[in-house]
Amino acid sequence: MPDELPDTVLIELGRLTWSAIHLEDLTDSLCHFVVHRDPREDRRPIGSKITEALRELRDRQSAQDIEAWLVRAREALESRNAFLHSVPLVLLNERGQKVGHALGEMMRRNRQYFERRMTATAIREVREELDAACQGWRETLTLAAGERP
Repeated sequence: MPDELPDTVLIELGRLTWSAIHLEDLTDSLCHFVVHRDPREDRRPIGSKITEALRELRDRQSAQDIEAWLVRAREALESRNAFLHSVPLVLLNERGQKVGHALGEMMRRNRQYFERRMTATAIREVREELDAACQGWRETLTLAAGERP
C-alpha cells in the first residue's frame, strides 16, 4: 500500500507508546504515594492526579525535588497527549504529489498548532522527552517516602 508508513516510523511509534505507558505508570504511583489514595479505585486522569499531588506537596518544606519531578512528568505527558491526539496529514509538493505524512498537533493549553513530520527522528524527540522525564523516579519516590506524614 502506498500510504503505509515505513517500518522505522512504526517501530518508533511503538517505542513512544511504551515510553508513554511507562511514564504514566511511574507518575501514577508517585501521585498515589503522595496523596494516599487507593490506585485500584482512583480512575481520574493523570493530570488531575498530578495537580492534587502538587497541591498536597505545597505545604511540605523539603518537597521541591518531588514537585520538580512531577512538573517534568506533567510536561512530558502533555507532549504525549498533543502527539497522540493530533490529526494525520498528507504532505504534498507544489505539483500536488504526495511526499510524506505529518501530524498536526492541535492547540492545547500552552501550545500552538504544530505540524510534525512522520519520521523516526521526529517521533524519537517526543519519546526521548518521555524517557528523560522518567529519570530520577526511584530517588524521587524515596524522597516522598521520607516526606510522608
